[in-house]
Formats: sequence, C-alpha cells, structure tokens
Amino acid sequence: MFGPAPLRTGPGAGVITVRVLLAALPLLSVGLLAWGTTLRIAIMRQRALEWVLFGAHTIATVVCAGTVGSLPETNRWTDVTMGALLVMAIATTAWFLVADIRHYNAPRPYIPPPAFNPYQQPYPYEQPAPPPSPRISPELDDLSELLRREQDGR
Repeated sequence: MFGPAPLRTGPGAGVITVRVLLAALPLLSVGLLAWGTTLRIAIMRQRALEWVLFGAHTIATVVCAGTVGSLPETNRWTDVTMGALLVMAIATTAWFLVADIRHYNAPRPYIPPPAFNPYQQPYPYEQPAPPPSPRISPELDDLSELLRREQDGR
C-alpha cells in the first residue's frame, strides 16, 4: 500500500527460450512448421479468431506445400506458392512476437489481500471438553481431596 512500487521484472529464461524457438520455427522450416506457432497463439489467447486463423493457416500451408511438391520447378505457380509460404512464415513470426509480448506485458488484475478484522476471534471460546477417562477420574478425585485438606490446614 505504501512505499515504492514493485519493480517490473521481465519474462524468465524459459519464456524467452520458447519465444525464440517459436519465432524461428516458421522461418527455418520455410513456413512448413508455422502451424506450431499459430497453435501456440491460439492456445495462449483462447479466442475464436485465433483458432479460425490457426485452421486457415494450416490448410493454406498444406495446399501450398502440396502445390510446390506436385508441380514442376519450371511452372510459374510453384514460385507463387513458394512465395506465399515465405510470406506466411514472415507474417506468422511477426504475429507471434506481437501477440506473445502483449500477452506477457498485459496488466494483471489486482487482487487485494483479505481484510483484517481485529475483533474477529481466531477460534470460538466455547469448545467442548473431552470427557475424562474412567481410569484417571478416581486419581483426580484423590488429588482434589488432598489439595482441599492442605488448604484447610493452612
């Protein structure tokens, strides 16, 4: 409540490692493994738009890879679909970095600590006492009688 504001620390080493790997995955695989990056975005953000984009991106990647693999290299459409794969790889990397950085930099909701009530008792006063054991009860009676005699004798 009082004092300096807590320092904001950056993401940990694990988050940065995952970020670098998922950003490099589409570029190093020439767009063929970009579905993994879009899947991470869809899981992370949990929005319907990201799931639709994940599905559309996966279908487009399969269609482009199939086209590149089935047509001869001299065909013009091979170059077009290979360019589309590269553009999708670059766009996926940029989209992932923006979404991931925004996700981890989003302000967290403040949850106040529970209010302290000085008048609230930690436990109730009246707690039921366990019944005395039948074996100890006569000994306690003898001790009580002995203490009464000592007090009367003083």
